[in-house]
Amino acid sequence: MMRFPSLRVRLILLVLLAVIPALGLILYTGLEQRRLATEEIQETALRLARLVSNRPESFRGPASSSSVSRSFPSCGPRTIGSVARSSPIC
Repeated sequence: MMRFPSLRVRLILLVLLAVIPALGLILYTGLEQRRLATEEIQETALRLARLVSNRPESFRGPASSSSVSRSFPSCGPRTIGSVARSSPIC
């Protein structure tokens, strides 16, 4: 005669049958959110790089102002200008 598993085993199997799909859905949702966040970060970085490459004078201006020279006396206008010219972004 065939014996059925104990009540404890059947209950554990029933709980696992209910929980495993939920865990799979949680894992899938987390991975999808991570992928979307990565895409958004890449798009933002690309947009910022395009902005900087299209308007380098906007970002060079504050570095050559007198307030920066006063705050950092060792970095005179020549030093700041040479850094701005050698920047790969500009």
